[in-house]
Amino acid sequence: MEEGLSGPRRRRVPRVSVNFPVILTWDKKKIPCQACQISELGILLAPSQKELVGENVQLEFTTDSPSRFLSLSGIVIYAINSGIGIRFNAGPSEQQDLLRDYLQSPEGPAAQAFGIPCPICGGTGNKPSEQTGGSSNEEPCPNPLCQHGYVIVAVKDPEESSP
Repeated sequence: MEEGLSGPRRRRVPRVSVNFPVILTWDKKKIPCQACQISELGILLAPSQKELVGENVQLEFTTDSPSRFLSLSGIVIYAINSGIGIRFNAGPSEQQDLLRDYLQSPEGPAAQAFGIPCPICGGTGNKPSEQTGGSSNEEPCPNPLCQHGYVIVAVKDPEESSP
């Protein structure tokens, strides 16, 4: 949890850890960065570029699994030793929808961080029965990402590494 001016403050949307390259464009300069955390509202990029605080920037990146190309604009709202925090501007709804789909997909970073019910077995961990559509207790779910009924690849508390 983050400390605000008046004490602890909860995030409006979850932020998850990621690792993919981002091209940040500012004042006709292209700066290669690395995405560290992302949410529907913003992104944390490394390395730190303190001179960009308050500046409008353009971001282009291809997300990791599942792969999607995104072009978003935003404003640099803070700089810390490990990177810069950028709040996305309201942009084309198509780009915002792609970002939301990426974050909420079964293969996306939120599923990896928090675990979501498996889309095949619905969280039971068992292979669906073909006659009833329910779960069979005889065979495990065929989804290679399913672990005890939930899609969990890496468990990490996103608040743990937040600035």
